[in-house]
Amino acid sequence: MKATDFIKEIKADDLDQDAIDSLKKQIDPADKDDGDLDKGYSDKHVSMINQVHKVIDSQGNPNPVKSVSTEDGGKFPITGWQAKMIAAMLTSNYNQDQKRKFTDDVNKKKEVLGALLGAKTPEDMKAKFFDMYSPKEQPKSSYEGQYQAKLV
Repeated sequence: MKATDFIKEIKADDLDQDAIDSLKKQIDPADKDDGDLDKGYSDKHVSMINQVHKVIDSQGNPNPVKSVSTEDGGKFPITGWQAKMIAAMLTSNYNQDQKRKFTDDVNKKKEVLGALLGAKTPEDMKAKFFDMYSPKEQPKSSYEGQYQAKLV
């Protein structure tokens, strides 16, 4: 037996108007890109992790991305090494509550991002991060891959 033996063609004449209307209104939840997820940031703000990855990815291009912004209107110039450090701070293996607070702060508060980007060297930026958030290392996950950033 073939699959085509089970499939019946439905003709528009066979459906009543109510059935057609209900088919048009019904949207599969899997088709919604944002689903039931919390937006977190305003519609106009691109998350910091996406911004720093754009900076990193554009290095060496004729027109590299050279700035990032916070939700409260702060706009800052950024270099490749600074973007890599911010990405490491956002993805390192440290306490989840501290990471959530840092992620919110760096996305929403220009003071936080400005303080970190004001550092002249990677060591200074790391020291400022530790002063501000005192991250506590999480136990290593068995799923932690080779690409996990190590900051703590």
